[in-house]
Amino acid sequence: MTCFNGGAESCVVCSSALKITAQETIHQLQSEIKFILEGLPFVRYFQGFDVVDHKGKVNERYCMHAYAQQSELDVSHLVEHKLAQQSLESKEIQCLEQNHGWLCFIPVSSADDVNALWVLEYEKGDSKPNLTNVELLLNVYQNCASHIGLQNTDALTGLENRQALSDRLSRMLKGHRRAKDGTDHALPSVCMLDIDFFKRVNDDYGHLYGDEVLLLFADLMKNVFRENDYLYRYGGEEFIVLLDTSTLEESLIALERFRSTVESYNFPQVKDITVSIGFVPMSMGELPSATLDKADKALYYSKQNGRNQVNSYQVLLDKGLLVEEKLSIDSELF
Repeated sequence: MTCFNGGAESCVVCSSALKITAQETIHQLQSEIKFILEGLPFVRYFQGFDVVDHKGKVNERYCMHAYAQQSELDVSHLVEHKLAQQSLESKEIQCLEQNHGWLCFIPVSSADDVNALWVLEYEKGDSKPNLTNVELLLNVYQNCASHIGLQNTDALTGLENRQALSDRLSRMLKGHRRAKDGTDHALPSVCMLDIDFFKRVNDDYGHLYGDEVLLLFADLMKNVFRENDYLYRYGGEEFIVLLDTSTLEESLIALERFRSTVESYNFPQVKDITVSIGFVPMSMGELPSATLDKADKALYYSKQNGRNQVNSYQVLLDKGLLVEEKLSIDSELF
């Protein structure tokens, strides 16, 4: 087999492109592109970031999260670089010559939105590095990410779905384990949200109005929660927020703000809607299924004791209102 231009490096790029297309999840895709780009000639290192801008606030600073296999702490200085922001806003590659090499910022798009940023550092050379092969791999990557993204997105609300949540929780625990270096970054709280009496909405007004409530509820989530919080439709009228807070008090304030917003919002035709919420901080060494089970228990308590309220699993446990169960080891492994 002969590559399109016969070059040895292009042959490597062709085989790399095939490896990219074989990936089935965003996590696998990011890990593969990291491995590929770090193996290119003259590349010192590669870092990749997810870009969170779910409110569409173009003029505000973008929030970025490191790809899998990387520590947020190790690469935070790159997020602050002015060329990183310029690259995201212009949707164009930006390169800077430094004493020790070239630093290149490469925006990654899906449809019309920039949703990731690659940072490549090249060894010092006589001229600006040739990014032709990187751009070829970028095009393949973007197409694959777009297809995978459709599989991980809830078609009605546009939020990420249950599969995306599972992948994210696994990545967070693995990345957190690698990042423990004395300046540990707190894991988020897992918050489970359930629209109260949603079945009545469908029964009394029809599924069309039920879908509208779900859409408006998702929009309220996007407006109230911050750029560094992750939002999911878990299924039916249940939603999940991975809340980037460091204390129980911060979590309560953020969740109460959302609960109050929903309560005061005038949903068309249906008018009054409320939400019940349960949450628990993620813990190292605990399976995601166990964490979700705790959040679900706190949510169930909220629904069984008046609804339209926020409850912490740990607080309920401390008050003796819940009893902690010892979960047997299941088959979920990382």
